[in-house]
Amino acid sequence: MFSFVRHFDEWNLAAITSGASLPNWLIYLCGICTIVATSISIISQCGQLWNYRIPSQQRLILRIQMMVPIFSISCFASILRPEIGAIYIDPIREIYEALVIYQFFTYLTLRLGGERNIIINIAPMYPPSRHAIPFFGRYLQRIDLSDPHDFETLKRGVLQYVWFKPVYCIGMATFEAFQWNTVWLVICYNISVTWSLYCLAMFWKCLYTELSVFKPWPKFMCVKLIIFASYWQSLIINVLTIIDVIDIHGDDKYVAFEIGNSVLCVEMIGFAIAHWYAFSSDEYGPDKYPNSGRLKILYALKDWLGFKDLWWDFKSVINGDYRDYRSFDSVESMLADRDTHSRTNRLTRGLRYTNQGMSSYWVGSSGYGSTETDNGNDLESAWTDITEGLNLPRYIPEDSNYPVVWDATSHRYDARIDDLRKQMRSK
Repeated sequence: MFSFVRHFDEWNLAAITSGASLPNWLIYLCGICTIVATSISIISQCGQLWNYRIPSQQRLILRIQMMVPIFSISCFASILRPEIGAIYIDPIREIYEALVIYQFFTYLTLRLGGERNIIINIAPMYPPSRHAIPFFGRYLQRIDLSDPHDFETLKRGVLQYVWFKPVYCIGMATFEAFQWNTVWLVICYNISVTWSLYCLAMFWKCLYTELSVFKPWPKFMCVKLIIFASYWQSLIINVLTIIDVIDIHGDDKYVAFEIGNSVLCVEMIGFAIAHWYAFSSDEYGPDKYPNSGRLKILYALKDWLGFKDLWWDFKSVINGDYRDYRSFDSVESMLADRDTHSRTNRLTRGLRYTNQGMSSYWVGSSGYGSTETDNGNDLESAWTDITEGLNLPRYIPEDSNYPVVWDATSHRYDARIDDLRKQMRSK
């Protein structure tokens, strides 16, 4: 059989390090690509920090853009020291990859106004979506994002991959150390990543009409192509190794691993450019937000690198805050004649309509509260304060110490300035 890589010794080129098996010229090329891709990404991130006007969205963009530096540097380090990279560096990159999937899901949610806005205002305008599973999809209960339980199911489906990935990495290291069979771990990993991507795709499908306004396709492709490239290229190279298209002899057991990382190093330049344009800082420029302030660079860095928002989000999912339908009640959005399981579940939990469906109330309460049974037991749990223990401020202090600076450049885009400009031109 034709050999794609026969013997690297025949190339008569010494590697940069004793641990690397690739030739010098390829290692130099990967190093240059790493520097270029990382530089492009850092410049793009600096643009976001300089226009840091919507922290809830831009912190997620910066974390997504960090994929390029993390992947580039980790791939190059794994090329130089493959024995260290395969055990210690590669798992870090994979865990961050899982985190980025969830960050992208959160970003899409925030672009639509947040979870509550989706559940009570946007989702009720559209019929439930059928599962995108051939044949079986027609028999499964449709996904209705106006039902908090359905939204929680998709959110947990995406989030479980973030929880599973560290367990998988530790398990693989342990199994390989004891030379145990890792086939079941690999199967569980594939199920986890498939379920996570499927839930993200279903979220996309249910809200595609609303998401299309923000032109999310370039952003979606940037995130997914890096993940797919990393996974499928590694899989293809391993298959080529198994069928001896790539020969491994003696100390060259990391050749397939190094080839996969070298390909990613080169590809990162394209991904860095794509990220620059897909997640452009111009979307948050002064012309888009006239008369707006922006966060100071130091505080923008703290907001980006802080992870309290992640802990807050994880806590809400773990506590099951989506079980309380009353937290997602909206009389204006919920139609009385809507034939969905979301409406049925609300009726079961105590929602009642009056005034020909124009008004509603909860049985046993004048507002938000508990619905009591005959024996006094609560059917709905009390609201969970997800900020408890986080020492978060209850309000934004309006004083000179608040880290927002006035942006003079945004003043030129004020409507009054535009009117003045038009008057001056007309004279």
